[in-house]
Formats: sequence, structure tokens, C-alpha cells
Amino acid sequence: MFVLGAGASRSITEKSPLMNDFFGKAIEYYIINEEWKQYPQILLALIEVEKNRLFPSNVIIEAIADKICQRYDGNVKEDSELNDLIQQYCKVFIEDATRYGANLENIFSMADNLEDRSAFNRMLYAINAVFSKLHQDISEVKNYQELACILSGAMSDSKTGVSIITFNYDIWLEKEMQKAGLWHPGNGYGVEFDYVTVADIKKILPFKSGSQYPLQIRSFENNNYSSRFLILKPHGSLSWYYDTENSKKFVMLDSDGIVSDNKNKGWEITDYVNDSDYVPLLIPPTFAKERNNSLFGEIDKQIQEKLSDADVVVIIGWSMPETDIGHVGKIEDVFNHKKKRLSKLVVCDTRHINDRLYSRFESVFKPKEQIGKYPYGFSIEFLRWLSCNM
Repeated sequence: MFVLGAGASRSITEKSPLMNDFFGKAIEYYIINEEWKQYPQILLALIEVEKNRLFPSNVIIEAIADKICQRYDGNVKEDSELNDLIQQYCKVFIEDATRYGANLENIFSMADNLEDRSAFNRMLYAINAVFSKLHQDISEVKNYQELACILSGAMSDSKTGVSIITFNYDIWLEKEMQKAGLWHPGNGYGVEFDYVTVADIKKILPFKSGSQYPLQIRSFENNNYSSRFLILKPHGSLSWYYDTENSKKFVMLDSDGIVSDNKNKGWEITDYVNDSDYVPLLIPPTFAKERNNSLFGEIDKQIQEKLSDADVVVIIGWSMPETDIGHVGKIEDVFNHKKKRLSKLVVCDTRHINDRLYSRFESVFKPKEQIGKYPYGFSIEFLRWLSCNM
């Protein structure tokens, strides 16, 4: 059993944000030097956060932000004064350590308490925009390609069972497993999905918000597909959407049938069709997570079953953050009632994990042996080390 957190994605690229640098990274890579014109959703999210004064206070930044709010309505246009204001904003934001390191979990939780949902929704779309851009920049991930090779070899032994829990929104893992022929979105997520193609999304690009243009949602039923293991995503995925009118869950596929983001430069499909029809299935990092869609209950059940059967758990880049306390409690409950103790627990992370956190891992997972520690991060070298030590 593999458990993946944000550290696994950061190992792929330094541009992949963590909770404590999401806003700083977003500004550095997607706002500064006129990048905001390509990914306006991120700027719109920052504007809503500024309007509601959710960031640590800085009167200089707030004054600049207020001027931007007055001039920018989401439409990209040539406006040299606006661009100058945005560049000033970026500069002072990056220089302010408390702003740069503002924790996404805290900001989201404050936005969740507001009656006006604009900041909350815009940040949700900004997360989608950031990871959509990352997936366009990085199409292949050698770490996951190597993992696919290892899993393929391990599963040649019929006694070996594998499952992967990932708390990450990104889809690098699924893409590489699907390309390796080990996994398919039709039956690999532990819940049933229909699908929509990126080509379908592109058809609605000329339409304005509020258009009733329908997406062509197809069924996987008549396709030949197979998955040799499950990828369980309790926080949702960049490729998952929900059709509220018809109560359908669907996953986005590229033209070659590989799982995909919507590739619309960060604009959600809700910006092109009726806002109430299609919503992204992402669970924001708040302390009181709303996981109302029934698919998340199904995923939780699958996670509990797979953990109950697990003999070895490998944790990569997941530090049991406070906003995951609900998941941690469920995992602990599984191991409290597990008849056979976990044989091995391996923790891979680049952060200097202190003994207190290792003690928490031991308390939750209750391994028979001492934790296997790999403090050099998720890499091909780690996977080869893992193969030699399991």
C-alpha cells in the first residue's frame, strides 16, 4: 500500500506548491511578468482573498490590491497601468515572508466561514489552474514511470496486492500508470465514472458563461479496459467533475484516451456553461472538509478495506497535516482493530521529520518493526532502494 502526499508532487517539480507556499508559488510562476493574462483565474482568486482581507495584514500590499480590484474584472485587456500595478503587487507580496508563506489551509478555512462564497470558489478554480499549467509543462514523470515498472514486476507474483492512496489533486500518477497498461480510469478509481473528452470541452469555448451548451457525457461500459490495482483519491482529482443536473460523475480524457485535465488555461468549464451544471470534484484543504458527494464515502470504504488487508505501507511526502485529521482518525481506527499488525512502515520525505512525527506514524500505523526512514525525497533512487529493502 502506497500513501502519497504533497511532498510526492513537489519532488517532481519545485513549481508544485505545498500548503505553506501556494500563494507565493502562484505569484512567482503564474502572475508575475504578465503571466496573469494566461491564467487569470489565479489573479481573480487573489483579488477575492484581498477583498476579504484574509491574508496577513500589510497596508502597502492592500492599497495596491484595492487599486487592482477597481481596474480588473476578469477580462484580459491591454492596460499598462493595470499591469504595472500587478507587477508592484507581485514584488511586495514576494518580499513579505508572512504573505508568501500564508498557509492555504488557513486561508481556505477563513473563506469557508464567509457568507459570500466568491473567495472560496475562486481559490478552488485557482488550484485547478495551477495544476493544469503544471501538467502542460510536465507531460512525463520518470519517478512514476519507475514506480510502474516496479509494480508491474511485483504483481507478477499473484500473492502481491497493491493499492495507492493519494491525497494529491494532480494526475501525473494516473497518467503514467495508464500509459504503462497497469491502470484505467474506467475501473481504477474504486468508483464508477462516465467520461468527457477534452475535444468536447473545446467545443464550448466560444460560448459565454451561462450558455446551456450540453457536454457529451459517455459511458465506459462498452470499452475494453482493466486495472491491476486501485488509485484512491479521497480529496478528489483535477480530472473529476460532477454533472449536478443529471447526477453523473465524469472524468476528463485526452484525445488518446489518457486521463487529463480540461486544458482550458485554468478556466473552469463552469465559466462556459451554466454555473450550476458542472462542478469540479476537488475537496479544498479546510479543517471542516465538506465531502457531500457519495463517491467520497465509497472511496473511504475502499481505503479502509485496502488498509485492513495491507501488510506493508509506504508513505511518500505525507505528514498527516491537521486538515487531514479526519482521515488520520479513520486510518488509526483500522489499525486499532486490525488482527494482524503491519509488517513494515516506510516513510519517504525530504523534510527533516522530527522524532515526534515519526512517533505519530508509529502510533497510527502500529508497525511490528521500526519505521524504515528515507529522508532524501521521492526519486528513482528511493524506488530502487525500496525494491532492495522490501
